Amino acid sequence: MADFDRMKINNGSVFANKLIMICAKLINEHLAKRNLVARMRGAAFVIATNTLSKEELAAETAEIKQAIEEVSDINGVHCQLSVRTGLAQASEASYSQEAVQLAVDRAWVDEREREEDQNPVSEFNEYLDLPLPFVVTKPVFNAYGDKVEDAILVFANEQFCERLGVSRHALLGKRYAQFYGEREEWLKLLAPALWGKLVTGGCYNRAMRAWTNYYSKAAVLPGCTVTIFEPVTQSGNEPALKTAVTDEECFRVTHLLFNGHQFYHNIKDALGEIGEVAGASHVEVIRTDRHSFSVDYEWSKQGGGLLGDDAEELEYGFIQPLEDQAQKQGYVLLHNVSKLAEGNGSFQKQAEFLHKKGVKRLLAVPIYDDDHNLSGYLLATDWQKSGHLDLIRLMRLLTRPFQQKLKEIDRRIGQNEFSNRDDDN
Repeated sequence: MADFDRMKINNGSVFANKLIMICAKLINEHLAKRNLVARMRGAAFVIATNTLSKEELAAETAEIKQAIEEVSDINGVHCQLSVRTGLAQASEASYSQEAVQLAVDRAWVDEREREEDQNPVSEFNEYLDLPLPFVVTKPVFNAYGDKVEDAILVFANEQFCERLGVSRHALLGKRYAQFYGEREEWLKLLAPALWGKLVTGGCYNRAMRAWTNYYSKAAVLPGCTVTIFEPVTQSGNEPALKTAVTDEECFRVTHLLFNGHQFYHNIKDALGEIGEVAGASHVEVIRTDRHSFSVDYEWSKQGGGLLGDDAEELEYGFIQPLEDQAQKQGYVLLHNVSKLAEGNGSFQKQAEFLHKKGVKRLLAVPIYDDDHNLSGYLLATDWQKSGHLDLIRLMRLLTRPFQQKLKEIDRRIGQNEFSNRDDDN
């Protein structure tokens, strides 16, 4: 839309938003069902298609241009609209951003008019400015060519990279399932998307660690698909969503625990998954026989254990209060360690110790053996209170898998089954 910025300044944001809605509606009526349409910035839109020829797309955009320019009154304000259109083909560019820039340049042939208008379209990157996480992927099929086993990340917009906390350079060229451990529902359905269907659904996105709605379809780049993710922040059934997210993470941690026979690394990876998804500072497995205790496995966000060099000097009495509270409600939850350190309760000395270590919150879930004897604790500190993850439920669900893994380790140690080549030896 020519002169959009000036119209917004002169007529206000209500006028500008109404104009954007009119443009979006007309574009959607003509093209949205078969093509990818995205608003770049202001009243500038990009349309990507692999279903229309150059001539057909030119005819469609001409009709849209005519329909928009026929609008003469918006919100009681008289206007005379002018639309600029530009067209570029994938074969004319090395990558998608270059193709979009080529189309923008062709829309603004008169450089003088472009400078006067100061329209931001010329500097637009269609992927960086999309409001939702967005990826372009190249599906990798199995030997029979009928199922997608993985997908190569061809492009990721800024929103997607920010949600993952990684740079675009670290993602591009990687295989998604190899990078994040498994095939998710949206990944399995890239085949029908590549073959021309618009695929929609909802699933837990492992990379973004959130429940998302997704929309996939064929991309303008040959052999590629585009997928837009919409993280679900609210739903009509929050408890169900919380349960679904927690269960998905439980499946993931259990998979890491029993993925092969590298026992030490299996447990470390499982603890790391809990720590990262919960945003915790420490996650540990404490073993005990009710006479002594030891921190056998631990994960730390900053490196270094929670108890550090002090662990060997502490007696069982240090964790005795955990057992007393765990028997009452099945877990121990300390919301404010510093407050406990100032009081006179049964956990005062332990709270003082943890407070000196910088711990603010602590969650400990007991691990019982097959005879329901206490054998240890799964412990987390300073987790983030956000998202739909139910950390208490997650850790309680995981005590049984951890117990089975520890039992297998004890059995193999007892039978001396670890070979010299085992990484845990």
